[in-house]
Amino acid sequence: MEIILANEQSKLNNSNINISINTLSIYEKYIIYIVYLHECRIDKNLLYLLCYQVINNHSLIEYFKSKNLEELIANLLNKNILKIDNNTFLSIHDSIKYELDKVKYDPILFCAYASIKRYYFEKLSKTNDFSILEQLLCNRQIILKNPCEFVLAGISTYVSNFNFALLWCIPRQ
Repeated sequence: MEIILANEQSKLNNSNINISINTLSIYEKYIIYIVYLHECRIDKNLLYLLCYQVINNHSLIEYFKSKNLEELIANLLNKNILKIDNNTFLSIHDSIKYELDKVKYDPILFCAYASIKRYYFEKLSKTNDFSILEQLLCNRQIILKNPCEFVLAGISTYVSNFNFALLWCIPRQ
């Protein structure tokens, strides 16, 4: 057990973890939210793909380049916010997840959610790979727990209108 003492930045309603999350850059927060929304564990290649997708759709072209993304990930690993498993999967510590569970309204969270949603819907529209539907359904608990309805309307409507019985009728290849 570790005892963390308060410092001059500590407040009664903020934890030290929350304070350190708030001191991250928007790019670092974006990466953290991507991992968080992806059930707190993501393949490193998928994270890169989602960050490069931002390049094509937003004005972050100058920042999310290969070198900068490596530096951001290394910085988050050094701060013990991210951890790497088997050199392929990035995950978030449970205490960070607990603090992120409390976040309700954050524009960076919305951007991360939009990137994940766009990625899965584009993948679904291009293929007949029904495992994507399974991924959407498995991520439903993370996606639907946030009370910010206008942010989550697209995927929650899609998943709530989905016939769950249909999933088990889909032939496996």
